Amino acid sequence: MTDRDDLILPGDVLASSEEYLAGEGTYEEGGHVRAACLGQKVVDEVDRVVSIAPRGVPPRRIMVGDVVVGLVTVLKNQLANLRISAIEGVSRPYLPESLGTIHISNVEDHFITDLGRYIRPGDMVRARVLQAEPTIQLTTRGDDMGVVKGRCGYCNGDLALRDEELRCPNCQVTWQKKVSRLYGNTNLLEDR
Repeated sequence: MTDRDDLILPGDVLASSEEYLAGEGTYEEGGHVRAACLGQKVVDEVDRVVSIAPRGVPPRRIMVGDVVVGLVTVLKNQLANLRISAIEGVSRPYLPESLGTIHISNVEDHFITDLGRYIRPGDMVRARVLQAEPTIQLTTRGDDMGVVKGRCGYCNGDLALRDEELRCPNCQVTWQKKVSRLYGNTNLLEDR
């Protein structure tokens, strides 16, 4: 037997995970089966599975090999967190609130000791996905990966690329970063 309800929004509670299994378009969290996408609730009473029949195009998951663009939000000694804002070449939406991590060993092809000299909070970074599950692991190795828009660590102004250096036009400070050869390419940053 199948039962269809009204339009369901992502995050809506569909059932107790003690009574139903999470099917397509759903996930289990805190003892509840919740909707992962917009659509209609479908309940299979025989197999005790609740799922979502998506409305429109289902969101695209981030996959290994994807090139993503995102904002560095947190910097630690050996890790940088990136809030992913887009998957290059993908026009349909992806799962929201995607966070990726760049480990210090995945920034350059050579050994580095100070991650903060290459990536800083506020930088927009282009990176390749090394691992998508259970967490998103990224790399900026390669000439076209790295910072595509940088911010000054003092005044938060946009950095300009001049003679292979990033310089703040406001306070004249020069910054060393892992700069992508695509630095300043505004096509990467549109609608982000």
